[in-house]
Amino acid sequence: MESAETPPTGTGTCAECGFDWSVPIEEAIALVQGSPERCALLFAGTGPQEALREAAARDHSADPGRWSPTAYLWHLVDVIRFGTERLWTLALDPEAGVPGWSQEEVAAARRYDGLSVAVGLRALEVAVGDWADAARGAPRGALVVHPELGAVSTEDSIRRNAHEIQHHELDILRGLGGT
Repeated sequence: MESAETPPTGTGTCAECGFDWSVPIEEAIALVQGSPERCALLFAGTGPQEALREAAARDHSADPGRWSPTAYLWHLVDVIRFGTERLWTLALDPEAGVPGWSQEEVAAARRYDGLSVAVGLRALEVAVGDWADAARGAPRGALVVHPELGAVSTEDSIRRNAHEIQHHELDILRGLGGT
């Protein structure tokens, strides 16, 4: 799993998922906005609900550092929710800064693998709508201080969230047996 707090390189592409860190902001926003539909298609491709639950809960202990597809879905929900709050901070109170967070602690507290895929897909849809409004409303070039990353701009925040979406959609696909 990639850390939710890994700073973007600002250039190049992600070696694993191919995300281009120079993607224009509107394209990054569009990438995030398309996630609920893409995730719904990924999970729908697994068949009836029983097969979906079985695939989503598959034991990934043989692949350390990987979560189940359900866990990645709920991680995306939380990443986008936290991203929305960070974008609001950039727009409303950048001097407040933003805290770091541990994806492992959030996953454990929320017990991702016990959560519903259907509810996760709906939660992602709602979270992405709020995020897109926040992304379009945040002032370009604004900066906020993060304890590990230092100064993070609106553009950095948008691209980081778009990368998380692209990267973890690939993780969901792999976990459901796709390539």
